[in-house]
Amino acid sequence: MIQEVYHKALRFFSSDQFDNEFLKSRIYFFQNSHVLDESSPQFFQRNQQFLDWYFFSRPLEKLRLPPSHCVFMFPNLRWSPEEVGVAERLKETVHSLFEIRKISSSSIQVFDLFDECKLEFRLVQGTEYFIKGQLFDGRYLKLDEGNYLFAGRCFHPEESYKFLKKSIEQYKDNPDFNKEKFLLLTLKMRYLYDRHSNARLEHIYSFHNRWFQNEEIS
Repeated sequence: MIQEVYHKALRFFSSDQFDNEFLKSRIYFFQNSHVLDESSPQFFQRNQQFLDWYFFSRPLEKLRLPPSHCVFMFPNLRWSPEEVGVAERLKETVHSLFEIRKISSSSIQVFDLFDECKLEFRLVQGTEYFIKGQLFDGRYLKLDEGNYLFAGRCFHPEESYKFLKKSIEQYKDNPDFNKEKFLLLTLKMRYLYDRHSNARLEHIYSFHNRWFQNEEIS
């Protein structure tokens, strides 16, 4: 049910009614990187990362809330009695960085680097893309049947672990820390790292490089 409700809401907030918002958000999201051709093996994953960010993290300009918080504000977005409860919970989705601790045939156990807690995600499509010790950016929702992990996941290179962990420890207790901005910029670092494969990782994974030096996360 969660997948169907999410896609129904996403279709609405990416329809012609929100054309301008959607286009501007796409331009901003892929700024400093590049939009991949549809034939690229990375196209689906990056597009899903953008859609998750647009729906869960980016505030709509007039409402100043992301679409996930606005699913009952539009009369032409109708929900069945069965869908209402799930739609209401979309705004509870958690966005974080996770370290993969344990992998089984149908689930992974992770450690949330922000909330410092262990979680388990049961996966419908298997665990072959997950590597123990790897860090990934993702969103999940706590449901009665378990934690649902959304598809827009970004896997960071192993060499970025120290930078990401140290940055979280440095910033997360700052009352002005913007967690969503931090996660968006580190996502863009991954894109840049893929694009500039010959560059040293520390020149990409940095808040002081030429791409991100004017961005503020706290």
